[in-house]
Amino acid sequence: MNGVSVPLSAVGDQLAADVDALLAFVSKSLAISDWGLLQARELFESVPEWAKETHIPIEVWQKKFKASKEKSLAALRDYYGTKDLGDLLKKID
Repeated sequence: MNGVSVPLSAVGDQLAADVDALLAFVSKSLAISDWGLLQARELFESVPEWAKETHIPIEVWQKKFKASKEKSLAALRDYYGTKDLGDLLKKID
């Protein structure tokens, strides 16, 4: 799973290190998911006419908020608090 695993043969310090790495990965994944939900909520609330809707069809959402590589990179920079791609790459490593 994204290079993070706990081998069945791991014991002792190796097992502890592998479990710690897996838990850190899960924690980061949950943090990114929570942040993504917040971003989606902000986008949703930016369209006042949707306020009383119970759901927004994906086609309508995608038409309103067109995805792009540039927007994805900007979102990553915002998440990590960086201004340029070089700084972003340092944070991700």
